Amino acid sequence: MAAEPNQKKVVVNFQSVANAPKLRQSKFKIGGNEKFAKVIEFLRCQIHQDTVFLYVNSVFSPNPDELINDFLEEKYRNSVLAKFAIRSSPSDPETTTRI
Repeated sequence: MAAEPNQKKVVVNFQSVANAPKLRQSKFKIGGNEKFAKVIEFLRCQIHQDTVFLYVNSVFSPNPDELINDFLEEKYRNSVLAKFAIRSSPSDPETTTRI
């Protein structure tokens, strides 16, 4: 997730929730002019999952075509907390609810 030299970099801090696997390294830098889709694809590769649900600052999930700088506010500075979860299979006994 390297950025161009003159680009403003943003630190993305990934935090797993629910049954999502934890990352060995949770903080990564990416250029602010990159699309959010690049963050999603990077995370999918890191945890080896096809489907990832990713929320920024526990509030919203940006459009994959949106630039990272576009949804950063001054209060977040140059850092984003990205919580993620995965969808478990319906046959998984730990997550299946009986009705």
